Parts: sequence; C-alpha cells; structure tokens
Amino acid sequence: MNVVGNSWTDWSTNPARVHYLLKDTTAFARVGGPFLERLDYVSPSAYYYYDYPSALAPDYLAYMLFQIEANRAWTDKPMMPFVWMRYHDCCGNYPNFIRPEMAEATAIFPFFSGAKGLWLWDVPGFDNPQSPGYRPNDIYTAYESFIHGLYRLSRFSDMFEGNYELVIPKPARDLMDAREPVWRGVVKGQNILIAAQNPYAADGTKTTINVKYQNFSREITLTGRQIYLCQFNLAAITALPDQPEITSLTLTPNPAQQHVTLSFTAAYTGDVQLHITNLLGQMVQTQTIRALAGLNQQLIDTGKLPAGLYIVRISNERGGAQERLICW
Repeated sequence: MNVVGNSWTDWSTNPARVHYLLKDTTAFARVGGPFLERLDYVSPSAYYYYDYPSALAPDYLAYMLFQIEANRAWTDKPMMPFVWMRYHDCCGNYPNFIRPEMAEATAIFPFFSGAKGLWLWDVPGFDNPQSPGYRPNDIYTAYESFIHGLYRLSRFSDMFEGNYELVIPKPARDLMDAREPVWRGVVKGQNILIAAQNPYAADGTKTTINVKYQNFSREITLTGRQIYLCQFNLAAITALPDQPEITSLTLTPNPAQQHVTLSFTAAYTGDVQLHITNLLGQMVQTQTIRALAGLNQQLIDTGKLPAGLYIVRISNERGGAQERLICW
C-alpha cells in the first residue's frame, strides 16, 4: 500500500514496514522468528489491479519488482512471487486477462530483480460450463505471451546460474515515483543481459534509455511498450563500431504462407544472422544477411515450414531483435 509514500531507505531499513509474520516474536525490531525460519522461500504476490488507460496501470511493472526488491532487502531466502494472468478483483477489471505485454514482462523481469522462480496462479472455473463464473469467450493470449516471455528468457538461462551479478541502477520504488522506464541487467563473466520496458509509453512512441555498467554504455530505443531483451559481450562491444545496431523488426504478411518480408533498420553496414526457431527452441532456418545502414528488407521463403508459431531473430555481436511469426 502506498509504495511511493515511503522512501526506499525507509522500506528497506525500517522494521515498521515488515509484515508481522516475518518479525521475531522475541525481538520485534528484527526480522526472523519461527515462521520465517521454516520458510524455504518467500512468496510475495504481484497481482495487477488496473488496466490501461487508467493512470495507475503503467505502475504494474515497478510494483511487481518492488515486491521482490523490498523482500530481498530483509532476507536472503529465495523469492518466488505469485503471478496471475488476470486483474485482481478489487478495482473493476476482474476477471479480464492482463495485456499481452504485461504477461510477457511478468515472465522476464522478476529474475532481473532477484526472483528465483514464479508461481503461476489461477482460479479454476472460468472454463467450466457448470461454474457460475463461466466465460466461454475468453481469449487466452496472456498465457501465450507469458510462455513466450519464458521462452525468450530461457535462451539466456545460463546467465542466472552459478555466480552472477544483478544490475539494478534504481530501485523499483523510485522508478514508480518518477514514472520512468524500467531497465535491469545481469552480468556473468564477460556478458551482460539487459531487459527494458517503458510501461508509461503510449503506442508507437519512442523511448531512448542510456544503459550503463562500469565501462559499458549504450543507448537502446524502445517502441511503445516493447519488451527489450538482449545480451552483449562486455569485452567486444567497444571493438565493434562497424557492426549494425538492429531496430524496428517487422514481418509482412504475418501470418505467412509461402513467403514473408523481413524489414529492419540498421545503424551501420555489416553482416547479421537470421535465425528461425520453433517453440521447442529447434533451429529450422538460418542465413547471413548483408545489412546496409538504414532500412533493409529481405524476402524469406516459409513455404516449407510446418504450420505453427516461430521466433524470427536477427542478431550480431551488438545485439538483435526478434518477432513472432505464424505460418499456416
């Protein structure tokens, strides 16, 4: 309640902010005691309350990350947040599904704030004709988007194994207060994985974020509430000024039958790799494309691909972009 009503220092150091169940009954000013000691993990709930265009709707991502970061400030037990693909029943949007970009972000960002896993919650009955809450016309896009987010993150799962460092430039509480875009990173060895989104952006608007970590610095551009996820090599990034930065990837037509036109913008001239994978992560098509500075278009033969959902990605050492493709 009232996340921005208290400073981050207060949230992370004042025992008055801690739920009574997590306080030691013998020394109430500290965290601990029988209940917490028996927990294998801590499970804050990050249910969302408001849908767009509510002025409070864009707070959803900072709100979720605040739950994780505030709990981590008090205990080193693993964080396993509860997440739900529908809006909470308090504020007029229940039981509608959350938006696709919200579901995808929910699958990706918690791990950048220190979560070790997620509990996916649901209320049974909405798909049961005998239930009073039966909703026969529900469209489960949120689940597809959530799973797509998990798939995107799974390609970098090694970044969250062993010894790694989380990069949290500003607490989520402060991002909510300033209504700023969210970016988080994880560093392992010579690689940095970056996730970013601007939940406060209007459709189609551009947001530029300056991402910095030690000697690494680059600007990334988001379109609308796009969810950015990209890995960079910290040692090589400064040595590749002639490698094209890839933005604005689109696929037309989509769904596709025989061919699809891949369009993207490159900041420089250079080679990029095209990879098409299925939802099992299997590579079904790959080729090298010579990108020119500016707008590029490439016709891709999809006639031999079985009907289904695919991930189309173009990338090089500086990063890349990806989109979903439906073939039929």
